[in-house]
Amino acid sequence: TRRSSDLYTKNTKCYYMLYLEIKLQLIVIYIYYFFWGIDMKRKKISAFALTILCFSLFLTSCDKKVKLDPKNPTTLNLATYYSSRQLDELEKLTTEFNEGYGFEKGIIVTVKSTASIQKINKYLIDSANEVAGSDEFPDIFITYKSVLPYLKEKKEVINYSDYFSKEELAQYVDNFIKIGTIEQDDKSKIIMLPLGLSTDVTFVNKTDFENLPKNLGITYEAFSNFEDLIEASKKYYNYTDSLTEQKHDGKALYGSDSLAEHIFASMQSMGKSMFVKDKDTYKVNLSKEDARILWNTFYVPIINGYFSKYAKFTSEDMKTGNLLSATASTAGSMYFPEEITYPNGDTKKIQISILKTPGMKNYKKVSLQQGGGIFISKSTPIKEYAASEFVKWLTNKENNTRFALNTSYAPVRKDNTEKDFIENAAKENNIKEISKNSIIMSLQQIKNEDLYIPPIFDNYENIRSLIKDIFDKEIQLKRIELLKRADSGEDYDILISEYTSNSSFDKWYDDIKTRIDKSLKNFK
Repeated sequence: TRRSSDLYTKNTKCYYMLYLEIKLQLIVIYIYYFFWGIDMKRKKISAFALTILCFSLFLTSCDKKVKLDPKNPTTLNLATYYSSRQLDELEKLTTEFNEGYGFEKGIIVTVKSTASIQKINKYLIDSANEVAGSDEFPDIFITYKSVLPYLKEKKEVINYSDYFSKEELAQYVDNFIKIGTIEQDDKSKIIMLPLGLSTDVTFVNKTDFENLPKNLGITYEAFSNFEDLIEASKKYYNYTDSLTEQKHDGKALYGSDSLAEHIFASMQSMGKSMFVKDKDTYKVNLSKEDARILWNTFYVPIINGYFSKYAKFTSEDMKTGNLLSATASTAGSMYFPEEITYPNGDTKKIQISILKTPGMKNYKKVSLQQGGGIFISKSTPIKEYAASEFVKWLTNKENNTRFALNTSYAPVRKDNTEKDFIENAAKENNIKEISKNSIIMSLQQIKNEDLYIPPIFDNYENIRSLIKDIFDKEIQLKRIELLKRADSGEDYDILISEYTSNSSFDKWYDDIKTRIDKSLKNFK
């Protein structure tokens, strides 16, 4: 039945396979009679009857479609990590599907949200392993590919090529298809399709940035790469430090919500990968030379206070005026401020400029891709077919455009990702300027730059969290420690030299490599 479903959905003829099937059945029949002789007359009749039966069964499997019955609808469960506006929009579209196209076809989809990546992954793993109290494994789920290793040997997902024609798949942006493709059994399989994806972009407080003293020499060009951004941030820190009598209270120019992804993308930009496969395991691939580049690019500016992040999200830091710029996902663009509220209660209206994310100077630019995709679980042909019909409907031009614009994700089709189309659609749907501009910038990066695509292996999410802590939380804590020592009377410049010395780097390198190696150990 799975074979007949695949044949139908691919719209292929099965005459050649029919020929092979009959030939195989005849061979089996005659081998049977050779070893278990029956009189010739009964042998001929039985062989003829069995051949006709095989022929009719296979012909039926070729000609019959997977039939949906509106009177007895197929119910599908969809699990997602979406929350807030993404979840609202998905639920609205699903309701429209159930009341319209789904009602006509005989498909009902129910949506369940766990509201976070960590929770959806736990939900899927528990369901796959039939943990006591867990729900039945969903027919459709939205998450990141990194969960797949935890589901192996328990649950599988379909290859979309079995249910979508080449023409249908060609409608999606090539880079998005690439993100959802894996190599398995020496074949490429499209196991994830995008519903809405984003890259990180850089948000700049245009109002205050353009009012900086011209003699500082800080321009928008500084955001093109980290090396120039560090120099600009140093100037900004020293300038803001000079505005008060208190020492070493300068402000950071820049912060990021995606430091772990910056690390991985920087490695890819240099032609390296942080992780390499060694037989059945993965090992960390971080030479001392590469670690030194990452140290200079991220550790040094953070320990000096040039880069920082004070709140959970950089959008909050920009709302309070603690940051002048930040890199974050376009999906978070709706949270970036139109006005600043200062600690004393004063407010000020501002405008936001959208720029590309900074990259490594003199290296190929690699953008940070965010957002998961939609998967269909392997189950029965009718459920797989029904789920694929829902995904096709959900990602058609009209529905995908609406979902993307209302969630600040980038549309995923080639026919709804041109700038003029986005401009007009945003105007028709009353989309905020900041969301529209971030989507346009995101699409420019997606189409013109390489994307960082997370690898698939056990424990990746934990490794990612560890890298984030190493390059974010832990350096921030060192900065706080340094300032406390300075407040206690130690010389600030000598402390900076101590924290950025070669011996500090060596100790830091040995420590992080050991910790990452330890986290990778025993995982395949």
